[in-house]
Amino acid sequence: MSLSVLMLLFVIFGAHE
Repeated sequence: MSLSVLMLLFVIFGAHE
């Protein structure tokens, strides 16, 4: 798992909320 993936997921989750 790369930091980029975690960051991307975080961004998606943040925008979804």
